[in-house]
Amino acid sequence: MVDAVRGPTPGDYRENADKMRKLAREMRFGDSRRQLLDLAERFDRMAARVEERISPAKRMRDRRRPEQD
Repeated sequence: MVDAVRGPTPGDYRENADKMRKLAREMRFGDSRRQLLDLAERFDRMAARVEERISPAKRMRDRRRPEQD
């Protein structure tokens, strides 16, 4: 589910990519199928970019967090 403040998560993008692939399997026409598969690839790339963007921020938060013994 998309967080209105933080925006879509990598999982949101991957879920949409999976939906596009499922629809592509149901298409009878190759052009429509290819367009849906291209869209799925774009969703996967967006998921990767969001992961790259949030990963450094998470590492910084983890470094600042005091050790809990």
